[in-house]
Parts: sequence; structure tokens; C-alpha cells
Amino acid sequence: NNKNDIAMYNPSSHIVGTDPFELWDECDNIDDPVQLIGYHVHALFDGNNQESISFAYKTYHDFISYTNSNMNECEFAHSTPSLTQTEVCYFPTTWTETDFPVPTNFIFQTSNYGFYIPPKHLQKSLTFWMQHHNDQENDKLFDYIVHTVSGCQLNDHTKWLIVSGGYGGQLVTDNLVCCHNGPSMCTCNMVQYQLDNNNNCLGIDFNGDDIDFMSTECEDATNKNIGSWRETIYNEENNWIQIENFGDIDHPMYLCLAIEDDNYCNIGNEITLKDCAYDQDIDNDIWISPKTQFMYDLNQDQIKLLGCNDDLCVDINESEDDENKLKLRIESCGEATRFVQRHFFP
Repeated sequence: NNKNDIAMYNPSSHIVGTDPFELWDECDNIDDPVQLIGYHVHALFDGNNQESISFAYKTYHDFISYTNSNMNECEFAHSTPSLTQTEVCYFPTTWTETDFPVPTNFIFQTSNYGFYIPPKHLQKSLTFWMQHHNDQENDKLFDYIVHTVSGCQLNDHTKWLIVSGGYGGQLVTDNLVCCHNGPSMCTCNMVQYQLDNNNNCLGIDFNGDDIDFMSTECEDATNKNIGSWRETIYNEENNWIQIENFGDIDHPMYLCLAIEDDNYCNIGNEITLKDCAYDQDIDNDIWISPKTQFMYDLNQDQIKLLGCNDDLCVDINESEDDENKLKLRIESCGEATRFVQRHFFP
């Protein structure tokens, strides 16, 4: 697999942006290779076949018993290269093993579940899946994939990928949720920002070439759309952090919160959605423009504008022209909107 093999299964009917790190070459540097922080193992099975589901989940429980009968759920986003996770953990799913059918994953193109594998547990874990995914006596079989977790998602799922013998599936790497080209340690969170106690969340609406902010019914992990957001942490030290709308397509839209005014730290500046590569200056190593650097503050339940001397946040109000539309502006954090809740989808 390589970039030329990528299939776009759900092309957009509206404007989309670009990956701001499309030209970033750190992930392919063989002289100074990126650190492989951990690994994922994914069991791939037929969610429309009960025998396949049953065998896959028998193996799921066997692996937990083999590895750690007290195994915990992973408490971080699926894309995270976690330096602090020292034990194998399992990722939550939006279904249970008793559901039928089990949904198909838009990256693996089949049903799956996954575990996070720290490096010290790789050999033991890999040996298990090699020896337990194929029950020849009872003619039962499913595929597995082991891939690295580095922040370089495309390489993690192509160059640095181990698959079971005979695997003939296709990974739609274009649908990887973030960090296709790094940088190393890049990660993202899928979230919603709840505006009130009536289950309304911050969303967007496409109006031709224009994009409006709006209040929309809160979604859930199985139905992420224009009312959900992606918090992408490319490099925290440099404030290379953006908030991008999740969108209505399978692959990232790369449309991020942004300020057009050059004096971006001014109170009252209007916030819009722009291409996530908006106003970047690669020649001067500014891969994420300060005009697009936003981060959610968990302690204050506010969206903060980074890189300013003053404490500035996003303030949300109804549009004077249309009560169904919202206006987002920069305000001092003491006066800005506090969200009722930030919903996190692992």
C-alpha cells in the first residue's frame, strides 16, 4: 500500500481543505527514524456471519485471559501514541459482542476490534494472534493486523504493518481520522461541544460555498457528522493544535476554526472555518498558522485561542440576521462561552 493506492470511497460534494502536513517528510526519514511508541492489534472478522463473530470474540476473551485477566479499557483516543500506557488495554466499541450484525469499519472495510500493545508486550501478543486466529480443526478463521503507533498514521498503516498470512483485504488509508503525514506523536480527539441542557451542540451547515455555524442536535459515537469535531494535536510545544469539523464524509475535511484578521489576538475578531493549511508559512517553519491555533480547555470548558498574551476564548451568540445561525467571535475568557459538556468519543 502507498499513497497512490488510496481509495476515496465517499467523495465530498462541497468544499474541503488540505492536510497542513502534506509536505512534512519526518515520517520517511530513514537516517533519523521516528520513534514507534506502541502497537495496535486488530482482529478483522465478518460482522454479518455469526460463526465469525463468535470465533472472533472467543479469541478476544482468550487474549485477555492470556495477557491480563484484569485488563482495563484504553482511556485515550485511538490514534494516540501513549508513552504512559505500560500495559495492554482494549479499545471500546460502539457495539457489544451480542449485537448482530456488527458494523463494518470504514478503514478496514470489515468488522474489527482492537487492543493497544506497549512495546514490552509485543512479542507475547503477536505470538498469540499468530497461533489463535486460525482454528483449522473446526475450519474457523479471521484475519488480524498489527500496526505501529507513531503519529505517522499513513506509514503506521502501510509501511509499518504486519498482516496475517493470506490477508487480501484493503485498508482505505484515506479514511484514517487524522495525522496522515505526522508529525511524530501527532494525535486527535473526536468530540462534541454541548451548548445547553437541551442536547444542542455546536455544528456547521454548508450553504453553497459558505459555511455557517449552527446549533444542532448532539450526535453520538455511531453518528458523527457536522455536529462533531476533531481536536488535532500536531505538536503541543509549538501550539500546532487545531479544531476541525468532523464533517459529513468518511475522510477528514480539513476545515478548521480560523481568524482572518492579521491582528488575530484582537477581541471581537470573527471566527470562521478555513482550510486547515490557511496562512501557513512552511518556508519559515510555521506549519500551523497562529490564526488557526485553538484548543479546548478541560478545566474551564472553553475553546481557547493560543499564542496570545491575553487569555482569549471563543464566544458564541445567535446571529442577528438568522436565529438558526451562530456567530463565533474572540472574547476574553472571563466573558466567553462555557460549554455544558465536551463529549469525547474514544
